Amino acid sequence: MLTRMLGEIAGGFAHEIKTPLANISLPAELSIMDLIDVEKGKRRAEDVLPELKLRLKDIMTQAFKASEKIEAIRQFSKPGQVRLIPVELIKIFNNSLGLLDHLLKKHRVRIVTHFPAAMSPIRGDAKQLEIVFVNLIKNAVEAMGNNVSHGLARELVLSGREESDWIIASVKDSGPGIKRADFGHLFEAYFTTKGSEGTGMGLFLSHQVIKAHGGAIDCKSEEGQGTEFIIRLPKFAEEHLGVKAA
Repeated sequence: MLTRMLGEIAGGFAHEIKTPLANISLPAELSIMDLIDVEKGKRRAEDVLPELKLRLKDIMTQAFKASEKIEAIRQFSKPGQVRLIPVELIKIFNNSLGLLDHLLKKHRVRIVTHFPAAMSPIRGDAKQLEIVFVNLIKNAVEAMGNNVSHGLARELVLSGREESDWIIASVKDSGPGIKRADFGHLFEAYFTTKGSEGTGMGLFLSHQVIKAHGGAIDCKSEEGQGTEFIIRLPKFAEEHLGVKAA
């Protein structure tokens, strides 16, 4: 049991650290290529410097994000260390989209949002919930981008609403949908439909985080009709609403 738990934590860590490392690797490689061009006299140093500065700033940002992910998973692996505070859903979505900006642009995904003018905060841990929504958005974008035969536009709809004591969030794509045979395995550790490119930990870890927050995650999908993940999370208690939201 302990071996399995440690394996799942390790798998979740590996899955979550891949994105910021990839985001560090690309600008570093491009910077080296530019510096080689300067050495060979193909470009002037003053022309390269502005872009190098931007890339170095991006590398620093991604390194910081990697550190945050490590801390979020470390806390999740040790019950009792997570501090649940008021968190705004729209901020979580915006941060998640920012982390995946390069992927959204690559696949030319149109983002549509539906949120009320004002919405109660969630009782949660912002960085852990960010892991969930980054995973869901990334999966949706890759599903839409990889299915070249799919005729529908690449549209991602993000929405939120209040329902009694809950905040309901939705991530809906216009991708190829999920095979009915795969439905029962979506939240299992190591289950993946991405072949060697997938770790099978994204949805498993997301399910565990939502469960630890006292919430629930569900999926609706039909082949050829897109996929929607619906997340139910508890509102922050009324008597604590004076605390500043993260």
